[in-house]
Amino acid sequence: MTETGIEAFESFFSESFAGAVRIRELRLSSTERDYIASRYPRASLKAIQTKAYPDDKLWFEVVLHT
Repeated sequence: MTETGIEAFESFFSESFAGAVRIRELRLSSTERDYIASRYPRASLKAIQTKAYPDDKLWFEVVLHT
């Protein structure tokens, strides 16, 4: 991801988990999934759908552990 892409994704990710939200279903690319795994090592990512969309994104259950 480019620096601009990372900033945009961080903004999206932060908004997705605003407040006390700790679990969300998000549609992610493999790059976004890898970024979350490296940036938030305590996060759990579980694929909940295996058929990729035309943009190669899949749905994941994302849990942020504190």
